[in-house]
Amino acid sequence: MDSRVRARAAAAADDPLLARRGEYEDRLGHYLSMHPRAMAVSRAMAAACGRYLREKSRRSGSAAAARRTQYAQLVKVMKPILLPFAGRLRNVGEWMRALDGEGNIREVLGTAWLFYRNVLAEDLVGPAALPDQALDIAAAAGFDVALLGQWTANAVAHAQAERGVSALPLLDSKMDLFRMPWHRANRLHQETCVIASWPPPTSRFWSQQTRAEFVRHGGVFSEPEKTYSSPAGKDKVPWLDARRYCGPDASHALVTDAARRRIPMRTGVSRASMQLMYCGRLANIGDEVSLRLAVMGYLLPVRAHSLYEIAIGSSAESVALEDIRYDAALLDGVDLGSVAAHCGDFPAQGETG
Repeated sequence: MDSRVRARAAAAADDPLLARRGEYEDRLGHYLSMHPRAMAVSRAMAAACGRYLREKSRRSGSAAAARRTQYAQLVKVMKPILLPFAGRLRNVGEWMRALDGEGNIREVLGTAWLFYRNVLAEDLVGPAALPDQALDIAAAAGFDVALLGQWTANAVAHAQAERGVSALPLLDSKMDLFRMPWHRANRLHQETCVIASWPPPTSRFWSQQTRAEFVRHGGVFSEPEKTYSSPAGKDKVPWLDARRYCGPDASHALVTDAARRRIPMRTGVSRASMQLMYCGRLANIGDEVSLRLAVMGYLLPVRAHSLYEIAIGSSAESVALEDIRYDAALLDGVDLGSVAAHCGDFPAQGETG
């Protein structure tokens, strides 16, 4: 790993306040992952995805065609993806229950994220895209059709500017769709991250390696990681924690400012939180506060990003970065008395950071 990142990690280990904030964030992530408002908005997102899938199957024609369409879509939704989005690979019945809002926040939101990447993205800009039909189905399922149209237009414009592709299907539909809209959260993510050099050369990702190999290289499993099994086998690393392969660029102004104010930063600004917030808006979920709590509850337990990094990513469109403070304001909409009962006092209380 970059020597600057190692130096910052060593300094953090000697800072009691920074360590306390990191420990608090771990407890907070588990608490928010079960918070009623976070679960309610997660189920609403999954329900919108389920309505889309059922409406698409219904329009397939015969009952047999509808079953084939439904099966093909579920196979797409079951494809594993890398963290910080991945959940466990499960059977069709469990995926269908997740679309009905059953399960924990990672199962429910993970299923919704797979739908966006592997179904909706393909229907809008993929090799067999029928965008008009997809928008019609989305309208019937309750999605924000105007925002979906803008989403697609932005992707096409980006592809044209970068690769000269001016019409559907796009060469890389998922990349183009999920990099748009290209705003400061995406740019900050790129600017504040550095790639570590220590994952094994056979794979960039630890999720394909054995647990023994990971431990041999100095890896330590977090508590959530210990409870999950990998689709690749029980002996494999259960998921990819982004901290395994990147860290904050110590020279970036945002990182130096966070260090000055003793705010935890792990990998740089969370682009994942920005994308999940945007997906919530596409599903016509207008409760921004609950959506942000769901994103925190989904990402914090993975420990790939700190609370501050998630807050920047999930607020980048509406809040000036200099106004994002490390204090209880990050938990707008949560009963702070209840938080204190489960997680302890907020570590930034009484400070100006």
